[in-house]
Amino acid sequence: MAAFDVFCAARRPLYVRFAAIRLADRGGGEAAAAAALRALGGLWDAALREPSPTAVGWELLTAEVAARRPPAPCGDIPQGRCGDVIVLHRRMGLSPQAAAEAMGIEVGEFTVLHRAALRSLDGNR
Repeated sequence: MAAFDVFCAARRPLYVRFAAIRLADRGGGEAAAAAALRALGGLWDAALREPSPTAVGWELLTAEVAARRPPAPCGDIPQGRCGDVIVLHRRMGLSPQAAAEAMGIEVGEFTVLHRAALRSLDGNR
């Protein structure tokens, strides 16, 4: 389980910060990140057989956040993956490469999501 421990050590701070922003609650962010990583621990062997174990962890995190978040959107941030890219890139200041890595996706996919998110934000103004 050493690989899982390394994964958790590397991802936990980012997961907590992301979830805290999405939930507008630091304690809730810590709880959501811990729950997602616990769930991933139970699935770790299966996650390692997936193309991107990081993407599995990200999906667990975002599902945990969604389960804890009130139904209304978080301020000006869209729901779903488009909102995730806004939080990672604009609110957390991650580069497209680092944000894509956090989500377990390719930079090209991140770029497509980012453009869609910006269009969504422009449509809300």
